[in-house]
Amino acid sequence: MLFFKKSNKTKKISKKSIEDKILGSVMKKVRKINVVSPLNNRAAIFNKTLDYAIAEGKKILYIINKDKDAIDLSAGLANYIDDPYCEAVVGKINICSHNVGIYLEDKFDLIIYDEVNSRPMYTRESISKLMCSISGSYGTMITYSIEPVFRSGITIYNLKEDLECPIAEPRFISTRVKLEEGIPNCVYDYLKWSINTNNKVIIYVPHKEQVDKIYKGLKDIKENLTSNIYRVKSDDSGRKRFIRFLLAEEGILITDDFNEEHIGLKPVNIMVFFADSDVFTYKDLVYISSRVNRILKNTKEEVMFICNNETEDMDKCRSILRELNKKAWEQGYFRR
Repeated sequence: MLFFKKSNKTKKISKKSIEDKILGSVMKKVRKINVVSPLNNRAAIFNKTLDYAIAEGKKILYIINKDKDAIDLSAGLANYIDDPYCEAVVGKINICSHNVGIYLEDKFDLIIYDEVNSRPMYTRESISKLMCSISGSYGTMITYSIEPVFRSGITIYNLKEDLECPIAEPRFISTRVKLEEGIPNCVYDYLKWSINTNNKVIIYVPHKEQVDKIYKGLKDIKENLTSNIYRVKSDDSGRKRFIRFLLAEEGILITDDFNEEHIGLKPVNIMVFFADSDVFTYKDLVYISSRVNRILKNTKEEVMFICNNETEDMDKCRSILRELNKKAWEQGYFRR
């Protein structure tokens, strides 16, 4: 959810300074601005910029890949917002998805593309191309993403204020075992450790057919793991099974569904089987890894990628998360 809500809280690293950096760059007519952030971070950093653009009577577009009903804007700016996906209106905050934006014929003075608060699905090239095609000659384009989208312009990092420990960086387990045919010993040992430490486990697979195969493989050894093994496929509701998984003291869930309702389950370890599949882009892997939202110190939750061969997308996912951790260290988040 998006909350354009101003906060008076004072942090060691002030959000206000980030707001001012963005606003200052917009007022200086910087053409391209990258705002880099972990997923599921607040959009309130754009408050001052939006207020300024509205006061100047600029034509504003906010792009986010969520359904209209899933977008929640605070009362402070609600009066400025027309019905999402309508024709562009000057002095209003017009909202659309990437796919809708492709067909827009209007030119905008300020465009903010937010893929931090929705599932990131599009390449940097397609995002840049879209924004440039609907930006006015002197307009400003801002991307809010896990990585810099524009190769030119400026880059500002916005890290989570409540961060006390590093973001979980995935560990890789390479195996020659065909996962559809059996569970490797190293994976079994990790599952056993997770259950013994009262961490639930979500296992993501790329295809629904693999859900059944992994489920069967785990059920065959459930006596040594746990009887609480569940499966949820993306093409069925699976709601009751998911609720049983949530209510269980410990358990394992196998799914090909990246649904957002899995976010926030704690404590949980994430495993991605067939992580080297072409189905998983590096943005998918970052999105899945972010389900482990380690905030408190000494949190033990982990992310594991199980594969036959390491891929460029796996490496890129880990590099992006490592870079966010590096910036957090440099800015003193973990030394509080």
